Amino acid sequence: MRSKLWPILAAGLYALLPVIGQLSFSRLSDGRVDLGGPGVWSIPSIPDVTPYANGGTPFNARGKQVWDERRRAQPAMDPETRCLPSGVPRIMYMPYAMEILQLPNRVVIVYEGGTHIFRSIPIGTKSGLKHPPDPNPTYMGDSYGWWEGDSLMVDVVGFNDRTWLDSAGHPHGEKLHVVEKFTRRDSTNLEYTATIEDPEYYTKPWTVTTSAKYRPDDRLKEYICQEQQR
Repeated sequence: MRSKLWPILAAGLYALLPVIGQLSFSRLSDGRVDLGGPGVWSIPSIPDVTPYANGGTPFNARGKQVWDERRRAQPAMDPETRCLPSGVPRIMYMPYAMEILQLPNRVVIVYEGGTHIFRSIPIGTKSGLKHPPDPNPTYMGDSYGWWEGDSLMVDVVGFNDRTWLDSAGHPHGEKLHVVEKFTRRDSTNLEYTATIEDPEYYTKPWTVTTSAKYRPDDRLKEYICQEQQR
């Protein structure tokens, strides 16, 4: 009886190999999850984050007014159409790939879109890293990160007010504070959560969760924004 069962069991295990492989992913020498690898992450196109927001968008009166104005005028008002950097978290909602490079005390993210803009993020402990007291406002903000289990957490402040949170026109100002969470669920799926806080436009923090797909055999491609605007 056992000799008859072995071929059946072997066939079942062979059929499960693709699933088992998808659930596994490599770790680095320090035991951390490898968010990178030889390939790139394919970021989905999400023009409006509203359906992905947990509990909806908590606009205050000013936020709702700006949102309505942009909805009527877009895309003429969209700064991204003028080849400006997309900012955080919008860069994670644009249909271009990204590559993640992990170093012992730093994570570098290179984005295909936005003329290959990059972020160099110091990694340490949550209490051991601090933002500059008065960071110079920039498109991508000032970031530092730490690990919580297998999730990479990134705290970002120091933004200018020249970007939108998405293509639909969700607004923000220089008080924007974003906490990002990168979690590799399996070999092909990266869950990305952004908690957005900006008292100028919203009554409370709100969270948007999306995901990216891994393309192990792909590389970042050249992208020149000006050429796309011809």
